[in-house]
Amino acid sequence: MPITLLSEKFDVSELLSIYNSVDHQSQQIYITSLDGNTYSYDSMKMKEYAAEGKAYLLNDMTKINELFKDSYLEDVYKEVKNKYDIGRARFMKLDCKIRAYSYHKDYSERYHIPLTTDDDSIFLIEDKVHRLSEVGRLYKVDTLRKHTAINLGWNDRVHIVFDKRI
Repeated sequence: MPITLLSEKFDVSELLSIYNSVDHQSQQIYITSLDGNTYSYDSMKMKEYAAEGKAYLLNDMTKINELFKDSYLEDVYKEVKNKYDIGRARFMKLDCKIRAYSYHKDYSERYHIPLTTDDDSIFLIEDKVHRLSEVGRLYKVDTLRKHTAINLGWNDRVHIVFDKRI
């Protein structure tokens, strides 16, 4: 099954309040990092790590960044980490300017909490359309399969995305 809806449900309004309190200059805002103070990483650098066989470094991105310490977001991260063995966590946004990611495979499965989404936001996995339509719910997504996320609408699509440790 490429997407599994799990039992966990989180407070979307609280998570969106935290998301909206930070600067949105990047489509991805890191919740965790190697040093607890890095909010974005160069995607090309991440690809280099993977090509060099260093994708395991994503496992070490478990320090909650300063802006998110002692917050509900940190509580959510800890709950998901304890139950599903995750490492890196990010806010990921697709809007009407940047509508999609490349069609690719990841090095580990991902867990998603949709914060804003609608019927115009889709997940394409091995040429089949899926929707993560329940905001605040935790989904397990088999991103080891070829996939992408696409926002075909005018509203932002914002998810919290957790990487399963490899």
